Amino acid sequence: MTQEETFNRSQRFVNSAVEELQKANHSPRFDYQDLPVLSLEKALEKVILMIPQLMNYIVGAQKKCYNMDTPLACDESAAIYLYIMPTPFFSCLNEKLCAEDRNALKPCFAFMKLFISALEKLPSLKLTVGRDVVGNVGSAFVQDYEIW
Repeated sequence: MTQEETFNRSQRFVNSAVEELQKANHSPRFDYQDLPVLSLEKALEKVILMIPQLMNYIVGAQKKCYNMDTPLACDESAAIYLYIMPTPFFSCLNEKLCAEDRNALKPCFAFMKLFISALEKLPSLKLTVGRDVVGNVGSAFVQDYEIW
């Protein structure tokens, strides 16, 4: 594992300050919903040049998801796997999701359609997921106030 991969993996659910969460753009985007579901390669055609080695990550995700016993097609499983892989793709997509300029996300719409279509096929689970923020942030929160 490279140093970059180790950094990305350890930073996935950690924010350097609570302000990062509070300043993130939480306006949902629905423009992708009317798009057709495409193969993973087609869904990421507009993103491939933005992320070095993205095609290698796509192939790796597809290899990991081949013949899995799930209700998902291979490309759907691979889309989820690609998103959770510790690669620059995760960081790039999340940066675009939080950006003030909502048009920055447009190249990712086809991937979002595939990814969310896959997630919708999975059974729901009720569980708690933690999110870390560096430092003492207790004073930054108001009781009973939801960020999302």
